[in-house]
Amino acid sequence: MVRKTRQYSNPFLKVGGVASFPATSSALKIQDAVALHKKGNLDQAEAIYLRILAINPANSEALQLLGAIALEKGNNQDALELINLAIEINPKVASYHSNQGVAFKELDKFEDAVASFDKAIELDPGYAEAYSNRGAALRRLHLLDAAIESCEKAIALNTNLVEAYSNIGLALQEQRKLDAAVLNFDKAISLNPNYFQAYSNRGNALLELRQFDSAIESYKKAIALQPESAEVFYNLGAAFKELKQLDSAIDSYDNAFNLKPDHPYLGGMRQHIKMFVCDWKNFESSIQLLNKKIQDKFRVAHSFTIMSLPFSLSAHRHAAEILCGDKYPYNSSLGPVVKQPRHSKIRLGYYSADFHNHATAYLM
Repeated sequence: MVRKTRQYSNPFLKVGGVASFPATSSALKIQDAVALHKKGNLDQAEAIYLRILAINPANSEALQLLGAIALEKGNNQDALELINLAIEINPKVASYHSNQGVAFKELDKFEDAVASFDKAIELDPGYAEAYSNRGAALRRLHLLDAAIESCEKAIALNTNLVEAYSNIGLALQEQRKLDAAVLNFDKAISLNPNYFQAYSNRGNALLELRQFDSAIESYKKAIALQPESAEVFYNLGAAFKELKQLDSAIDSYDNAFNLKPDHPYLGGMRQHIKMFVCDWKNFESSIQLLNKKIQDKFRVAHSFTIMSLPFSLSAHRHAAEILCGDKYPYNSSLGPVVKQPRHSKIRLGYYSADFHNHATAYLM
């Protein structure tokens, strides 16, 4: 099972709007900080923003830019609080609401994110990035048609917005329109040949299409651009596994493990593949660690993966519950499951993914 790259336009989208400071030396300082920010010198830019705020705590531009840095550093709750302060001071700047939406999305508060992007679009109807990010949030709410429509509006406003094509690709992938998804990832790559996320997502779609060699090629290009991505190494391992190139699969899983030992489901898959090639090094200690992580409710192994491992029945149940809670969380829109009254005769229901031209169906 692949892990999908999260997708949104860069939170540092629009610098400006209505600033809350006069065109004095502090304004010049903030432009210096913006230049450093755009070059990726986040700590230096952050220091300037903080000095500006020490002089004028009500400088909304410095607050929201400080929030943008917090987003880029992964400090999403801090980012949200800073951007909220900026909005309280100056609620009429579209970019503030858009960055607020990105913060909400990174905190998995997708309905709040959509509301923030809607406000940004209300203030600036031509804000293409806000439409694209809104589409990304709608996708996480499984409103796939609405997500695609929002990204298409982004493209109508800016035909070169690579994130919008990639977001459409992700929504189409969830709709099982995999060939169309690949075309959108290809479009994003044609616009930006260094777009890591598009290569990664393209690899995932090709993996589902069982075009394993092409998926591997796409993953390798993603790794060349971002060699510290444990997620891509994990998915590359899955592609090698499907081709029965087990040594290469293990190498990929090892690379992922070295980068991020707690990557979801990596530990169990890595041990499972090692057993295929009779690699028993550290087997007992690995099993003990996996078992402890399952008991502690970590996403360390797929329930089917550990069926070949010497775990207790309770560990198997815990692993299945963790997987179901992660992949198929409770959906209140479906309503409660009503307990049915007992019948005089036992009623059986048969469920299977194999009710088609498949050996299981013939055997039944």
